[in-house]
Amino acid sequence: MLKKDAPIYPHLPDTLKDRITYFHAFFEKDLLPHFAKEEIIFSFIIKNLPELSGLASELSQEHDYMRKFQHITYDIRKEEEIKVQLNEFGIMLEKHIRKEERVLFEQLQKKLSEEQLGEIGKMIKGFIP
Repeated sequence: MLKKDAPIYPHLPDTLKDRITYFHAFFEKDLLPHFAKEEIIFSFIIKNLPELSGLASELSQEHDYMRKFQHITYDIRKEEEIKVQLNEFGIMLEKHIRKEERVLFEQLQKKLSEEQLGEIGKMIKGFIP
């Protein structure tokens, strides 16, 4: 929905103004709490797994970068610029998710015991945004 060539999905907004409204709601309700939970994991990694601390720091910096997009506002005079920004965000988010899934989480499953993974789960459950 955010990327330039994304198809229009039923039940999702199709005008730019409505897409921005939806984007803000998604960002506040879903993405920011998700980032906060992941950053608990990143903090654990940085303290306990030096071989993955660079990757965890990189992913945390990507969160910081993506947070800057939450202030996109609709302005009919800047529609093309806004489309470029939303596309950039959509691409960044997709790459970020793939990096977490295919690199970080795979490495965590290989390096951590079931007990350590359980501890991370407890830390996340204890965090209630």
